[in-house]
Amino acid sequence: MAATGDFFECVVDPDVTGEEAGPLAGRTVDRMVAEGVVTRGTTKDAMYSLFVDVGHRPGPHWARAVADASDPTWYPGAVAVVVGRHHHVGGQGQDAADSATCPRCGTRTVVIDHPHSFEPDEEVRQPFRYGIGTWRATGRGDVACPACAVPVPVTDREFGPGFCLGALAVDFWGVAAALRALPRGVAGPVGAPHRGAPGHVLTARWVRPPAVNSCAASARCRPPSARPPRSSERRTSP
Repeated sequence: MAATGDFFECVVDPDVTGEEAGPLAGRTVDRMVAEGVVTRGTTKDAMYSLFVDVGHRPGPHWARAVADASDPTWYPGAVAVVVGRHHHVGGQGQDAADSATCPRCGTRTVVIDHPHSFEPDEEVRQPFRYGIGTWRATGRGDVACPACAVPVPVTDREFGPGFCLGALAVDFWGVAAALRALPRGVAGPVGAPHRGAPGHVLTARWVRPPAVNSCAASARCRPPSARPPRSSERRTSP
């Protein structure tokens, strides 16, 4: 029986448009199937992606996708291909970027003032919420920088860690080792996790209650004891 874990890696290609995402997602699945990383069969088991309910089952050569598959007791979870303009986050409970940096003047706008606060400043967050909502609906949403006052597309902003916008993403569930590379045809090899790299990688785990959380000390986890909230149960981001 497959023993999936709480860990996942979400690979987001921020340069793919909404119109390109569907066809490219199909080619991505075709390539992963051809390489034996996944099969065409799908499952809902241990699937916690926010915007899709099923993922592809691991293929006979799933180990090609990870840097280290030496643990014989570990077997990966499903791989979900997410199409559509969405925000992607790196952990349970996270819904807002903690900052947004202007690509014109380099000013970093703080949305969540860590460590003094763990909640977003809603007045600061509001323009980004509106811009992201407009981008979801139309493909473009501009937000004026509070420093230089120049409106720039919200997709050109560099957001803080664990937050990314994109129309195409791949969620690797139960990942107990870093991905070796993006599926060929998405965006090339994995780069540094920030805008401008070939792909934006969000690595996280769903946090379980302290009494049963075994993930902190080990990359290999038992099946999660509770399902994280789906998109309908979460706040609309930023």
